[in-house]
Amino acid sequence: MPPALGSWRVSILSMECGWQRREPNPAPWAPVNRGGLDSLYASTLLAIRPKTGELVWHYQYTPNDVYDVDGTDEPVLADIVLDGQKRKVLFQVNKNGFMYTIDRTNGKLIAAHAFTRVNWATHIDLKTGRPVLTDLGDRFTRGEEVSIYPQRGVNAVPIAFNPNTRLIYTSSWDLPRIIKLAPPAEQVIGTRSTGIVTTRRHEIQPGEVVGHHIAMDPISGKKKCAKSHASRNNTHPREDGEQRKQLLLHF
Repeated sequence: MPPALGSWRVSILSMECGWQRREPNPAPWAPVNRGGLDSLYASTLLAIRPKTGELVWHYQYTPNDVYDVDGTDEPVLADIVLDGQKRKVLFQVNKNGFMYTIDRTNGKLIAAHAFTRVNWATHIDLKTGRPVLTDLGDRFTRGEEVSIYPQRGVNAVPIAFNPNTRLIYTSSWDLPRIIKLAPPAEQVIGTRSTGIVTTRRHEIQPGEVVGHHIAMDPISGKKKCAKSHASRNNTHPREDGEQRKQLLLHF
């Protein structure tokens, strides 16, 4: 059965190349039916002219996405000066753990940096635009239980770009997703099947750092500020008033 995907979250309009919309990860998540191929246009940013439907360009964040990191969070458009030249760019903070700067006129990658803990790839190759993979995906495909960082680098949280500081302001999740391939089973039409099982959940310990509020230079990847938020119990992180005050002072 071929992989399926659908679009979610709103699109954005760029006057240079029309609508830019994001596509989620292919389904089922398990890669066994995809033959190691990229699943083109899944986990991808598409630039489409709304009047004609022409695909102007595309950039695939996570080829052959087996990690459920899709990449549907909204980009931020900005005009910046880079190496003395004016550039029309978009910034996207991706669930896969990387922050991207892309030329929105042609889809060419300018910069990409990890903003949280990432173990499925070492970095993004700026020449090819593709992630340089670790052995995690192969181990997962062979049937091992793996802990994927990040579970989701960010999830449906708006980001901001300040043209004065030239920083991106965002947040991160520093937690793993612990998964394994599901046993083979007959696919029943109309039922949901990811092809994987969550074998166990990461147990958050009191005081464990589960994420950060970040101010980061998207071009250099340097963090101006990273304020951690820690769990006070085993269910979810909280911040007290002092943490919020310090966060505002840094930002």
